[in-house]
Amino acid sequence: MVLVMIAGIIAIPFTGNAMEPPGKHFSLQLDTPMAYSLGKGVLEFTLFTEAMNDTIDVFDFKQRSVGDNLDLKSLGNFGNYQNYGGIFNFGLTNRIMLSVKLEFPKIDYGIDDLDITRLNAGLKWTFLEENNVLPALAIGAGYRNDRGDNIKRRFSSITINAEGTELNFNFTNPQTITISGVKDETFMVNLYASKYLFNDFAVHTFAGYGKTNVTSDFSTSLKIDKVQNLLKNLEYDEDDFTIGFGFHYKITDWIVLNGNYRFVYLDRDIDSEISDGEKRNDIVDVKLNFILGKYISMTLDGKYLRHNFVGEIPFIYNKFTAKQSSHEYGYAGVGFTVHYDYTDLFE
Repeated sequence: MVLVMIAGIIAIPFTGNAMEPPGKHFSLQLDTPMAYSLGKGVLEFTLFTEAMNDTIDVFDFKQRSVGDNLDLKSLGNFGNYQNYGGIFNFGLTNRIMLSVKLEFPKIDYGIDDLDITRLNAGLKWTFLEENNVLPALAIGAGYRNDRGDNIKRRFSSITINAEGTELNFNFTNPQTITISGVKDETFMVNLYASKYLFNDFAVHTFAGYGKTNVTSDFSTSLKIDKVQNLLKNLEYDEDDFTIGFGFHYKITDWIVLNGNYRFVYLDRDIDSEISDGEKRNDIVDVKLNFILGKYISMTLDGKYLRHNFVGEIPFIYNKFTAKQSSHEYGYAGVGFTVHYDYTDLFE
C-alpha cells in the first residue's frame, strides 16, 4: 500500500516548483516535533525501515533488554526489532499541516515475533509566526492507534472451573496460548515552539498530553484461571505527559543534523498493583539528513530508549511485562523522502 501511494505521488505531473535545500526554517519535517509547518501545497512522503539485531547492536542494547534473565539469554533472537513504514506530511495552508505515519514493527520476545500495526495522525497549526524576538508557536491535535497480534504466553499448568468443579492440569512441556487484537488508542494535544537562533541553527521545545485506553478484542467464556487473568491484566487506562527539546543544525546546504530529547511520564490505573513498574522514560532521537537533490533526501536515524518501549507502545506494558520494561533499548533506521511543491495545483 505504501509503495502504491508513493507511485501515485510521483506520477502527478511536476507542474510546481521543486523545493530548494533547507533554508532558514529547515523545510524537511519528517516526524520532528517543531512549530514550523510545510507551506500550502508542499508535500513530503517518506519510506523508512528500522532494525535492531546482532549486527546493528554495537551498544549491546539486546543484551541490556535481557538483563539478568538466564532463560532469555538462551534465545538468540530475543530483542530483535524490525520495522518499515511511511510518513506523509502535507501543507493544507501556509500554517496548517496534515501528518500521517503508518508503520509495521515486529519485536522478538522469545516465543515468536510480536506483530504490531501503528497509526499516528494529526494536524498542526502554526498560530504565531516567528519574528526577530518571538519564536514560532504551534498547537497540534493527534490520534495514535497501536494493535498487537501473535502475542504468546506459556503455561506449565492451568486450572479449569466448570459447574462448581475445579480441575488442575500440569504439563510436562509448557503450553502456549496466542492472542490477537490487543490494542491501545490515544488522543493527544501538543504545543510546540521553535526559534532560529543564528546562522544555520534552530532550536525547538514541545510539551503534550494524551489519554490512552488499552483494550483487547480477544475474549473467551472458558473458565480457565490463567487465561482470564491474562485478559484482565492486559487492559488499563493511562494519562501520558510529555516534554522535550531539540535542534536543527544545517552543517552544509545539503546535510542537516536533527536531535531530539523527550521525557515521558505515565499515570496508569494499574500502577498501584505493580511495585517495580516504570512510569518514566527518556527517549533520544538523532537524524542525519542528506539532501540528495531538489526532490529527494535520505535520512539516517538512531533512537535510544532508557526503559524499553515505555511510553512508545502502551499495550506492550502490563502486569506481566512491567519488570522487563526497565531495560534500555535502541535501534537504527534509514529513510528516503520525496519532497515537492504542488502550490500551482491550488491556484
